[in-house]
Amino acid sequence: MNLFSTHTMFASHTTPMSRAFIAFCMFLCTTPLWSQYYILGRVLDDEEVPYANAKATLTGKDYSSEQVCTHQGVFRFESLTPGKYELVLITPYGIRRKKIDLKGSIDVTLHIARNIEMNEISVIANRATDDAPVSHDDITIAEIRNLDYGRDMPYLLENTPSVVTTSDAGAGIGYTGLRIRGTDPTRINVTLNGIPVNDAESQAVFWVDLPDIASSTNDIQVQRGLGWSQPGTGDFGGAVNVNTMAFHFEPYTQVKIGAGSYNTQRATLALGTGLLNGRFTLDGRGSFIRSDGFIDRAKSELFSFYGSAGYHHDQNNIRFIMALGDELTYQAWNGVPEQYVFEDELRTYNTAGTEKPGEPYDNEVDDYRQTHYQLHFDQAVTPFARWTAAVHYTKGKGFFEQYRADQDLSQYGLSDSTLTSDLVRQLWLDNDFYGFTSTLHFGKPEERYFILGTGWNEYLGDHYHVVTWTETTQDLLPPHEYYRDKADKRDWNLFGRTNMRVSKVMNLTVDLQGRWIKYQFNGPDTSGSLMEQEVNHSFFNPKLGLTYKTSDQSSFYLLTGINHKEPNRDDYVNSTPESRPDAEQLWDTELGYRFRSSSWNFMVTGYYMAYQDQLVPTGRLNDVGAYTRVNVEDSHRAGIESSITFFPLEDLEVGLNGTFSDNRIKTYDEYIDNWTTGEQEITIHENSFLAFSPSVLASLGLKYKIITNAKWDVSVDLVNRYVGKQYVDNSSNEASALDPYFVSDVGITGHWFTKSIQDISLGVRINNVFNEEYESNGWIYRFHSPDYNPVPDDPYAGNEVGTLYHQKGYFPQAWRNIMVQLSVSF
Repeated sequence: MNLFSTHTMFASHTTPMSRAFIAFCMFLCTTPLWSQYYILGRVLDDEEVPYANAKATLTGKDYSSEQVCTHQGVFRFESLTPGKYELVLITPYGIRRKKIDLKGSIDVTLHIARNIEMNEISVIANRATDDAPVSHDDITIAEIRNLDYGRDMPYLLENTPSVVTTSDAGAGIGYTGLRIRGTDPTRINVTLNGIPVNDAESQAVFWVDLPDIASSTNDIQVQRGLGWSQPGTGDFGGAVNVNTMAFHFEPYTQVKIGAGSYNTQRATLALGTGLLNGRFTLDGRGSFIRSDGFIDRAKSELFSFYGSAGYHHDQNNIRFIMALGDELTYQAWNGVPEQYVFEDELRTYNTAGTEKPGEPYDNEVDDYRQTHYQLHFDQAVTPFARWTAAVHYTKGKGFFEQYRADQDLSQYGLSDSTLTSDLVRQLWLDNDFYGFTSTLHFGKPEERYFILGTGWNEYLGDHYHVVTWTETTQDLLPPHEYYRDKADKRDWNLFGRTNMRVSKVMNLTVDLQGRWIKYQFNGPDTSGSLMEQEVNHSFFNPKLGLTYKTSDQSSFYLLTGINHKEPNRDDYVNSTPESRPDAEQLWDTELGYRFRSSSWNFMVTGYYMAYQDQLVPTGRLNDVGAYTRVNVEDSHRAGIESSITFFPLEDLEVGLNGTFSDNRIKTYDEYIDNWTTGEQEITIHENSFLAFSPSVLASLGLKYKIITNAKWDVSVDLVNRYVGKQYVDNSSNEASALDPYFVSDVGITGHWFTKSIQDISLGVRINNVFNEEYESNGWIYRFHSPDYNPVPDDPYAGNEVGTLYHQKGYFPQAWRNIMVQLSVSF
């Protein structure tokens, strides 16, 4: 006769601050005859929805067993002998452990608050949730993998609303950039796991220093307009938050090999241990990418390494990350001369290195290495609060090498006379950037919460220039240093954000940030002599948001607030204290509507971004004879952006987005040099267009699954992008215009699934499939020359009217090009 009794207990308690709980309902039964036990459990979230496919592991003396929970979240371990055991549950929300001492028939019930995953740390502090009153898009890991063929990060974001990308080399590898709503990269805040990436002095982001970071990226959020308070430079048009802290429970190995047009090659090896001993993870990746570029000699050789080590406990997580990027890129910054760009045989002409007689100089390169170190910590302080913190250090060092012809050696400290010579110089940058962030989070992101955060960063930049070779100075002992400047920039910020439920359908969010900056550098005084200088800024950036839910699927939102941004290094070192520009201010108001369902998503946003003292180049020479940016009193960006995704057929996904905007400067004085008199002439522009701000942007994407079964998955996608007319300066002069363009890309990807290999995929991507001839970027310099026509002598020169000329460079993008890639995942 078998004797056993049963007792079943299911947990229903949740703490007010927990997003989810995991209830282990363990029924321990015994029969005296065999003295054996079994453990029965179920895994539920706070809505009592089972966690299907969670992993349960039970270990004890001379015992180890592992199971995958059923679709009802149930697990069961049988034939257990008395003794001590440890139960480990791995769920989408982290890891749970329970020590069990089997001595008799007992019931066990656990109430454990949800553990926030490491990749959610940056979400809490910097990111917008789905219902937040912030205009944003989230790019998932599946979307990243589908588009990742070795090109730089901006090209993975170009299908989101209001984004325009450009590539100096024309093929998307090397120096690339993006604009959001016409805003240039120095005004777009970029973070990597919540750590600032923008260069502290230039405020630009050099994606070439993070090659193949997409292979280690779990997801990306692009915010447009005002977002939540961010560390680092002020976001004046948007923010890009890159998250690389994915959690891999299982061991994995992935190999990617690709090749394509312009001798482009890509090799990536990524691997990870999965969860070791229920607590540790190790991940690593090495990548090599090279391309000759579309533009002549615009060659890039990029190497990167990514490593991560994590410790994961029930209530805390620690993650160390290192990301190294090493780039060697031949300069293509000059652009193609105006007289060449519309001739097919000269369209790829590169003037870099051509100052050298005969063949172009073969080492006109940018050679730079940057290494990011990050240590992240996440701790549950109480059931109601979590504390996250990170310390970081970024080391960068490298140079730009350039051949210069017929140089006055006295300007380099090599001669007291007027002796001239050809020479090679290197412009070095040796910098250190370090600091910390800390955030205390109370509550639930979807309901009531409060966040208090702070961050402190310091940048030390050592700028020095050396001459490595001259043609005429025989006694030069290279390298000869002729310039050095050390800069120190400190940035401290403090912010608080709270979300309050005003009613059942309305939430109010308040975000307040204080930011304090101290910048020390060598700059000219009124006599032109260099001297140590210091500037200080104190900014207060308030934001107020409302979300009104009309149903579980739809909501309206309103966000209004002010942000400030300091000038960059060039604005300071090329001006005196008397001519120094002021900080910029943005007041942005956004009104939007969202609808989400299982079959389609829709978003529309209207925005008005009013700038005070926006910095723009006007051609004006300041009191030290430098062309610097000047504050303009009144300018704005106003527009409507929308996107829709739907499934007209079961296997067909359609996505459309568009932006219609008006971007203007109320009054703008353009200063034009007169080459004969040496004076400057003023042209006044009223209500002119802001540079690089197309009035119309549109995108249409189609993705169709051709085959879908247990062994095969084949899909094709087509993306069409339209970029309207834009100007390379703020004059609205037709000579400054870039023509509109329409570009289409096609991709075909096939996946093969086997028992021994997790995924074998082969992809082909054809960019600019219809061979559109277009230019995405450019520059212009306008001047009067009554006594000399430069057009026959200078391929950059063109005549506008009478004695008014300009020099203009274009950045043409590649014709039709192809990339083939094989990826194998174990």
